Amino acid sequence: LGLGVSVPGITDPGTGVGSYAANLPGWRDVPVAAYLSDRFDLPIAVDNDVRCQLRAHIWFASSPQEVDSVLYVLVNDGVACAFAQHGIVSPGAYFAGGEIGHIRAGDRHRPCACGREDCLETYCSVPAILAEVRPLCPAPAPATATDLAAVAAKSPAVGNVLDRAAGYLAHGIAGVIAALDPAVLVIGAADHAFAECLCPLLRTRLDQELMGLAVSGLRLIAAGDAERESRRGIAATVIQNSFNNTAEP
Repeated sequence: LGLGVSVPGITDPGTGVGSYAANLPGWRDVPVAAYLSDRFDLPIAVDNDVRCQLRAHIWFASSPQEVDSVLYVLVNDGVACAFAQHGIVSPGAYFAGGEIGHIRAGDRHRPCACGREDCLETYCSVPAILAEVRPLCPAPAPATATDLAAVAAKSPAVGNVLDRAAGYLAHGIAGVIAALDPAVLVIGAADHAFAECLCPLLRTRLDQELMGLAVSGLRLIAAGDAERESRRGIAATVIQNSFNNTAEP
């Protein structure tokens, strides 16, 4: 039916151009779809990886009640989110919807891959959490989200680091939740156990951030294997495009 590619950062799904990704040095206005169209005789679909993960959740994991409004937040090498209403994932007017990883989150002068300091992902991405946790752990130090989940279950000190990260994340997404009022908040990660570990901490922190708002009905769901979900989501996009492009008989 076609070839699909999910890429990080600001991505135009209409033209298939990857405009910018902070964690991919030199990634500026890359014509991904055009590059692949020259090499493969197939329809090409290109979209942002986090939007793909949300689309995978809607297609393959959500209940009918969830499709109405879903906010998906990925905590991985970076931090980003995506929103869908009535099953439709919105890229934003300039295809940067959900790029919350680079809003200002603190004043500790933490350098970010984007070239600035104190972006949200310097406080609550997996690499940021690992950097805080390693001095607290004996060798071998945790190196992945899976390791973090395992160590947090045994170490209160590591649990405290995760709780602080959840606090930064809650502060970063509280305004998004207040503005969009989603029915479901899905926490995506490279590992399901890490997402499950983060969810109750985030629930508590969100209740503190969203004072006076009736958010008790907001459901938190832990997702996992973000790489697989990116592939499934772009596959769903290829399938959807194939139907949209089918001519009437």
